[in-house]
Amino acid sequence: KRNQFGGSLGGPIKKDKLFFFANYQATVLRSVVNANRTWVPSAAMLKGDFSAVTTISGGLKDPITGQVVPGQQISPSRFSPAALKFAASLPQTSDPFGEVWYGGYSSVQGFNEATGRYDYYLNDKHRFMGRAFINKFDQPVQTNTLLNSDRSWNSLWQNYSGTHTWTISPTMVNNLTGN
Repeated sequence: KRNQFGGSLGGPIKKDKLFFFANYQATVLRSVVNANRTWVPSAAMLKGDFSAVTTISGGLKDPITGQVVPGQQISPSRFSPAALKFAASLPQTSDPFGEVWYGGYSSVQGFNEATGRYDYYLNDKHRFMGRAFINKFDQPVQTNTLLNSDRSWNSLWQNYSGTHTWTISPTMVNNLTGN
């Protein structure tokens, strides 16, 4: 679902001297992903049995010797304790290849933009202009599990600038701009 809205307003503040313009726009996006598919180590794989995995070209190779592992069996004593602890927190599956389906997530994203500007005509020789632009993006914290990690993100961009234009003579103009 997408909602986009905003508005703008501008006009004189002091006749023929001071003018303003401002606008605002927001976009809100909401989406739901119902399910996702991934692969985790199967119970057999956690015991060192990789024989169900037939897609390994030439067989499973020992990373130390480079030789094909007989029967595609690796001793679990060679597994990293940290990796085993991590694998224990993953969902269990009865699929021999480790396929699992897990719940989706909701996503809400907010985009907010605002612009402001003024123009001031002091006299025939001096004009001033100031401008500000602000863009804020917000995506709040989502459901956070090992398979569906946090997708939060917030950012704020800002840009400001000003200009002084001085007409020194009909053939000479000095323009000073700062950002």
